[in-house]
Amino acid sequence: MGSQADMRIGTSFGIRAAAAVVRQAHRALTRPLLLAALHQQLAFAAAVGIAVATLSGAVATWSVARSEILAQADRDLARSWELAEQELPDRSHAVAAWCHPAPSRALQLKDAFLTVVFEDGTSCPHGHPKSVQATAGESLFATAGKTGSQASGHYRNGRTLDGEPIRILTIGYGPTIVDGHHLRTAVLLAKPSKPTDHAIAHIAVMTGTAATAIIAVCAAVAPRTVRRRLANLRQLARNAELIALTKEPGRTVPTAGGPELARLATAFNTMSAALDSSHDQQAQLIANAGHELRTPLTTLRTNIGLLIRSHETGRELPFDTRAKLLNDLRTQTAELSALVDDLLLLSSPSWPTPNRSVIALHEVVARSIDRTRSRGEGVTINAHLTTWYVQGDERSVERAVTHLLDNAVKFSPAAATVNVALEAGALTVTDSGPGIAATDLPHVFARFWRSPAARQMPGAGLGLPVAARVFQDAGGEISLSCGDRSPDGQPSGTRVEVRLPGSCEPLL
Repeated sequence: MGSQADMRIGTSFGIRAAAAVVRQAHRALTRPLLLAALHQQLAFAAAVGIAVATLSGAVATWSVARSEILAQADRDLARSWELAEQELPDRSHAVAAWCHPAPSRALQLKDAFLTVVFEDGTSCPHGHPKSVQATAGESLFATAGKTGSQASGHYRNGRTLDGEPIRILTIGYGPTIVDGHHLRTAVLLAKPSKPTDHAIAHIAVMTGTAATAIIAVCAAVAPRTVRRRLANLRQLARNAELIALTKEPGRTVPTAGGPELARLATAFNTMSAALDSSHDQQAQLIANAGHELRTPLTTLRTNIGLLIRSHETGRELPFDTRAKLLNDLRTQTAELSALVDDLLLLSSPSWPTPNRSVIALHEVVARSIDRTRSRGEGVTINAHLTTWYVQGDERSVERAVTHLLDNAVKFSPAAATVNVALEAGALTVTDSGPGIAATDLPHVFARFWRSPAARQMPGAGLGLPVAARVFQDAGGEISLSCGDRSPDGQPSGTRVEVRLPGSCEPLL
């Protein structure tokens, strides 16, 4: 009894010890896990995963080793019977010898014990401390009366009458004569299982100890490893906090630490660079907008001051002078209103939904040309317009076309010519200015962007972004390119082309 108990204790010791470590870690970490730092949560998850994998491997290793040890013990038991059967006399004499009143001389066959089971359920030697108590199934095995290859029985664990743990092989022995009676018999061949049990228990202790050691090492190493791997993530968090605190984007983190963290670091660096660029662009916008607003505000202040002084002094201004001042006030007010509208549109993350209707694009372009001619002193605008109708917001489209014409006039030298053409939905505006550098072309439609060459010119760099968005909302597209080259091969002017879907007939 004691040996079998030792075997059971040894077999389960390693698994219980490893499971105890997991239960202890679970009790210690599960409750505060939701409040723990990310590296602690990842470390716990990694430790649990390693523990489960290690325990599964330990149990699988022990199960395979146990099965192999038992199979080897069963093969040894079968081999013992084969060797013994070669030396036995005929069945009747063998059974009589085994069931002799003094069986101690014949009962033990080398290191195996023999018990004979009869078809009537009795067995011999009866009451011997090394005999085995037969089960009902083994009595039925005897009743079958099979011998030879058909008599191979089954294996089981059991105990002798004196309590020694054994491994038992049941073998059909066929008909025999015992005390003049013809009886069918079976033989129970048993070997002590203590060595086998000890080997299985030893393997259980070894695998359990190894699993426990692996889990303990991983539990100690996992937090440090995870913390080291997440160093870039902590730096990313610190940089994000600094950006939020100082309002100064542009900080970056190393793109290292594995594919996922590298991807996150790259995304953060891209976002930080974009925020930094947006910050610079907005600062530039404020500076340019201030410069652009200064001119109409100065004119308004001057003209209003003249009118107020005339009223306060009682000196009436000549009719023509007063009419010119009022006309300037109206013009500057309109320009100021348009500039503020552009600023509001481009500074807003959302874009208002346009009021779409049928537009006579040729009429819109003609009105824009008339308005631009009044402001472009010394610049000639040649127009060739054909009928074209589109869907869109008329006020927005007219403002976008005006932006294109204003740019063409602004960048053209005195006495230059601006050519405007509208044919089959393609609107082109070609000026005679210095043109746009090829390196600047990809950026001309970006919000708040102005080329280095244009930063000394009046304007806030809002016209092209507004125009591009308006034409896109109307289902069209806009592109810029360098105009025709001068005789010396240098670029001359800029060509803006807008294509809008529509028809030469009014749309329904």
